[in-house]
Amino acid sequence: MRQAADKYVVSKSSVANIFHRRQEYLCDCTSNFNKRIKCIRKDENEQKIDQLVFARFTIQRATRIPISRPKLLAIAKPLARFKVSNPWLEKLVYVF
Repeated sequence: MRQAADKYVVSKSSVANIFHRRQEYLCDCTSNFNKRIKCIRKDENEQKIDQLVFARFTIQRATRIPISRPKLLAIAKPLARFKVSNPWLEKLVYVF
């Protein structure tokens, strides 16, 4: 641990913490889990809507077609059973 601390110029306790939590970090890495999520949705339908809207966004951005907030909200409204609003869209962008 001392060698790693010297190599990366961090404290030995930081290296020890990383070493003890390495399995958790590896699982997070392989599952691509974002720990910045404040609220985890339990409804699978909401997660599917997020994924569909984000997929549409990435496809249009890849083809260099400009896409606006109202367009994204219009895509999500027919699919959603909840109020689709600007804060929802910001959370979607923050999560992905």
